[in-house]
Amino acid sequence: MEIGDPLPRQWQVVLTDGSTIGVWSGCYGEADGYYTFEILADAAPEEQADDDLVIAGRTPSNPERILLTVARIPIGLVATIWTRPWDHPVTAEDLVPTEWDPRPQ
Repeated sequence: MEIGDPLPRQWQVVLTDGSTIGVWSGCYGEADGYYTFEILADAAPEEQADDDLVIAGRTPSNPERILLTVARIPIGLVATIWTRPWDHPVTAEDLVPTEWDPRPQ
């Protein structure tokens, strides 16, 4: 299996209890009461048969290009989500969350 484009980012998910989870993914969205983090990957059919994979979709032109779910976090547990570009060097200041809140107001 190979990671596709775009390259993943590290999302910092700050929970309502103050703890932080780092998730590497290309994107995230809301579905069924969860923030769902996904990544594009190229996987052969035998790799896709792995019961541990959660495949969210496939591209019509290339069935080996899949959208793979890497994390699902209940929306009610999340205070904020933030990120930096993948090539941004991580510093101590990056570990302090911004005021950005992804939830609809």
